[in-house]
Formats: sequence, C-alpha cells, structure tokens
Amino acid sequence: NTLGNYKDRIEGDHNKYYNKCVQYIFERVGWFLETRHIDADDVDIVFEKTNCDYDMMRNFLCILQSNPKHEMTRKLRHLNVEAIEPRKKSEDPLLKIADLVAHSLFKCADKSKENLGIPEPRYVAELAPRFFGDPETNKLLGAGLYCVHNTYHVKLDPDVREVVTKLV
Repeated sequence: NTLGNYKDRIEGDHNKYYNKCVQYIFERVGWFLETRHIDADDVDIVFEKTNCDYDMMRNFLCILQSNPKHEMTRKLRHLNVEAIEPRKKSEDPLLKIADLVAHSLFKCADKSKENLGIPEPRYVAELAPRFFGDPETNKLLGAGLYCVHNTYHVKLDPDVREVVTKLV
C-alpha cells in the first residue's frame, strides 16, 4: 500500500519492489555517511543472500546515483554500490542485528491473533537511541526510521504512531 501505484508500474516484479525499498534505506544510509563524514570505501554493504537479483539492484542504484531526481536520492552518492555483497546468515553474525531491528519494526504494526491484535512499539523504542536521527531535530522519523511516505500509510494505531513520531 505504501508504494501506491508503483506496484502496478513494476507489474508486481518482486526484484523491482525490493530495489525500491533498498533505495529508500540507502538514501538514509547515505545521509548518515554524509553527516558523519564517512567515506563510501570504508563501508561494507552486506545483504542476507536471498532470491534477489543483486546485479539488477546495483544497476538500479547506479542509475539513481548518476541521475537523482529527488534531494534524498542524491544521498546515494555517498555509497559504493559495487560493495554490495550477499552473504548467508551463517557467514555473517551481524545479520542477526538486522533481523532484530526488522522484527522490532514489524511488531509496531503486527496485529496478529498470536499477540491478541495488539501492536508492540516497546522494542523499537528500546532500540531508538541507536538509530540515526535527523541532524537538525534528532527525530528518528524520516531519518533512521522511514515510513514510506508517512505513518498513516503504514496504518499504525494512533498510540503506536504517537510513540514512533516522538522517538529521538
């Protein structure tokens, strides 16, 4: 839902969808690197090896780097997309940290029967001090935490939305 008609434009291609999500993440990573004055060659970019066309991803990101149409897309220039390396989870224990963060974010919107339909923002709130905040406001939302477009598109409950929007 958050990508709107983009899903129709890509005809449901999971690689293109995944790459668009990677773009959003990497724009924020590039912003972080820019503000911390970290050189792109000093960063390893590791993905969990999955059913993904990594060459297609690199090509997509290179196109965006060479012709950014949005201000945030310019932040991709702070990344070396050739450094993207897929690894099995067993090859890099730090991938477990990515799973922990993803799980904490998922729980903010999880209304499954197993948790009685009650989302849980506590995990992300506990991890929040480790997230990148906007250099001007220190707010996480829009910087280290990006809801594609806004919190309403993610369909967060009002109490969870309040917690997420106040994170610093």
